[in-house]
Formats: sequence, structure tokens, C-alpha cells
Amino acid sequence: MQTYKDVCGNEEKIFFEIDPKGGGEFLKWAKEIGCVWLNGEEIDTQGRVDFFHLSIHSDGRLAYVSMMVWFSEQFSNVKRYYFPEYIKGNLISPDEYGEKRNT
Repeated sequence: MQTYKDVCGNEEKIFFEIDPKGGGEFLKWAKEIGCVWLNGEEIDTQGRVDFFHLSIHSDGRLAYVSMMVWFSEQFSNVKRYYFPEYIKGNLISPDEYGEKRNT
């Protein structure tokens, strides 16, 4: 079974973009791989996701990523994946996914 360490590999953190309707699926998956919220609280898989962007850190902490951070040049080197594709084994960034949909 995959863990948050497998997801992050050698990276400090990984950013994910989720489908608005898939927030529950993302939370369930994050909990299954051993994540907890940034403040240490257990993930409530029945909870709602308030943002489209989340991060998983190499220590297993899950956090929301604000739009300001998502578009910040300072974080441009952080790997980003589109979760609906990632969960299928496709390591596709949100930008790549958008380009595929528009062609």
C-alpha cells in the first residue's frame, strides 16, 4: 500500500489540484496513506474540502494551498499533480490536463 512517503519521495511537499466534486475521495485517500491535517488533527473523510489545491508534506501533513501560494514564483518548483489522473497512475500536472482537454 502507498504511503505519504511514497507520494513525496525526495520532495519536501507535493501540490495537488482536485476536482471540486472529488474532495471527499481525496480526503479518504490522504487518510489511507497516513496523512493528518497540518495541525495534527485526524482527517474527517466526511468533511468537505474548501479549496481546489492541497499539499502533502514529507512528514505526512496535509494542508490547503492558497491561490497566492499556488501562483507564487517562490513555489513554482513544487511538483503538482491533477488528483483525478494521479489516482489512476497518471502523473499529469493540472496544466497538462487542461491542455489535453482543450485539444
